[in-house]
Amino acid sequence: MKSMKLKIWTDKSVISLQSVYISLLFPFWGLIPEPTGSPDEGRFDQYMSIGDDLFELTDSPDQADVFLCPISYEMPGGKEATIWFNDLAEKYQKKFLLFFNSDSDEPLDYSQAIIFRNSFYKSSKKENEFSLPGWSLDYIKAFYNGKIRIRRKKSKPVVGYCGYIGNFQRTIKLWREYLFGQLPIKKFYNFPALRKKCIEALKQDSRIATNFILRNDFWGGQLNSWVLRYEFIANIIHSDYVLVTRGLGNFSYRLYEVISCGRIPIFINTDTPLPFDHIIDYKNYFLWIEDTDVKYISDFLLSFHETIAEDEFIGRQYLLRNLYEEWLSPQGFFKNLWKCVFSEGVRNSG
Repeated sequence: MKSMKLKIWTDKSVISLQSVYISLLFPFWGLIPEPTGSPDEGRFDQYMSIGDDLFELTDSPDQADVFLCPISYEMPGGKEATIWFNDLAEKYQKKFLLFFNSDSDEPLDYSQAIIFRNSFYKSSKKENEFSLPGWSLDYIKAFYNGKIRIRRKKSKPVVGYCGYIGNFQRTIKLWREYLFGQLPIKKFYNFPALRKKCIEALKQDSRIATNFILRNDFWGGQLNSWVLRYEFIANIIHSDYVLVTRGLGNFSYRLYEVISCGRIPIFINTDTPLPFDHIIDYKNYFLWIEDTDVKYISDFLLSFHETIAEDEFIGRQYLLRNLYEEWLSPQGFFKNLWKCVFSEGVRNSG
C-alpha cells in the first residue's frame, strides 16, 4: 500500500525553554543534536532526508488531517500542552498526535489524542494507543555498509545477551523506590529477576552455546562509552539468537537493535504491545515466549531451532532486517504512521 502524506498542524509557542520538540519535527524545525560523544549520533539522518515526503506542515488548522503536540508528554510543559491541544482539537473536531517517550505506564485519558508511547500493557491498551519503538543508531548502516552479516545454521544455537541483570541490592533499591513513589511506573515488575532466570536456564543447558556478557549496571555505568557499545553490537552480530526482555518500563530498546541487525530475538512477552501490532504478526518473525513459561526457555529455543530449515534460517535474517527498515526504523515508523492515524480503532475512539 502506498504511503500517505499527512498534513499536520502544530504550534511552536507551547514549547517551554526547558523542553525540546519531538523527532517527527526534525526535518522541519531542525535536528536537535545528540549529547557530545553520544553513540546514538546520526540515528535520525535518513529520516531527516525524507521527512518532508511523509509530512506537510500547514498553517491552517482547518486544512490539517491531524494536529500534533510538539512536546513529548514527559517533558517540562508536556502535560499542559497536551491539555491545550486536546481542547483545541475538540473544538476543531480533529485528532492530535501525542508522543510519550518514557518508562512510565501512567494511564493517559485524552479524548482527541492518538498516543504513541513506549511503556504500557496490551491487556489494557486503548484504541487510540500505539507502541513507539526505541531508536538507536542503525548499527548495520554505521558499521557494516548497510549489509547484515549472515550466519549459517549450526546444530547448536548460539544465544547472545550483553547487558544488565541486576543484583540483590539493586532489586531491593528498586522495590523501595517503587513503594515510596519514586519510580515512574504504576505496576512494578521485577525485570532483573526475569533476565536472570532466563540466563541461568540457558547457561545450564549443554545443548545451547551461550554468548553472555553480564553487567551489574546499565551500560556498565557508562552510557556514552563507545567501547561498551562496540562490545554490545559485536555480541548481537556474533549470535544466532538474542535474549530480549523488558526493563523498568514495559518495552525494550534491545528488541529494535536486535531486529535491525537481522538477528532472531528470543522475546519474553510481559503483556507488551509492539509497533503496528494491529498489522504485523510478530510471532511470524521471532521466538515468542510468555513470561510465565520462561522455565521452558531452552526447550522452546531448541524446538524452534531444530524445525527451522537452513534456507529459512538465513531468510529470516533478511526478513528481520527488512522489518526494521520498512516499519521500525525512524523513517519506516514515520512512513507508516498514517496507518495508525486512520485505523479503525482511532475512528471509533473519542
